[in-house]
Amino acid sequence: MLTVSRGVFAWFVTDQATPAGVRTLPTSYRYVSAGGEVTYERLGTGRYRFRMNRQYDYSFPLAHVTAVGSAGVHCQIGPPDLWDVWCRNAAGNPVDARFAVTYGNRVDLLGRATGPRFHTGVLYGERASGGWVTGEDWNSTLNSFGGGIGHHLGTGHYQLRITGTGTTYGTAFVNSFRNDFDRPPHGYCVLVDWSRSGTADTVVTVRCYAYGGVPANINARVSYTTWPAA
Repeated sequence: MLTVSRGVFAWFVTDQATPAGVRTLPTSYRYVSAGGEVTYERLGTGRYRFRMNRQYDYSFPLAHVTAVGSAGVHCQIGPPDLWDVWCRNAAGNPVDARFAVTYGNRVDLLGRATGPRFHTGVLYGERASGGWVTGEDWNSTLNSFGGGIGHHLGTGHYQLRITGTGTTYGTAFVNSFRNDFDRPPHGYCVLVDWSRSGTADTVVTVRCYAYGGVPANINARVSYTTWPAA
């Protein structure tokens, strides 16, 4: 069993797109390092809420979601403490879908608290201005908040420089995310590339699009893990 020496790590995949009421996932569909069940419910077409045990001191968490299945569906998560998920098709219309969530706090993308170096945070693309994108993040090399600098290269085009994670190998995740409940999701984000910058840092490049494929300034959540550590 995976051991997490600090923080928490969870992964689960929903087994139904249209559950009736609050559904508890079978053990084979979930893992939570803090123990306990994972439940989820459908709040409306393409909108869900999940719940799980959260036993940790809060520091900015990683939270990524992806649709499960062969259809062209984008799912995104709200601010992580709200644990709501929205799924839409390529035209931006709400659709019911199964989805998988990776959620962690002070751990890397595989749930490890020590070993490879890692970073997770958000870029507030909707607020991009003057060549910069503000954000919030957590960096294991600092053992604290910070360590990420966001650059706005053009509409929906961001570059994130991450302190202290520069190695030959690594992997990155990106999702668009909602920052409020006042309006529906309006796009998606994809990774362009990531690479070492100098000897100490990593640069991750992201592009975001409105439904239909037009570049758009959208909030993005980015996580990066080195492998192996160097």
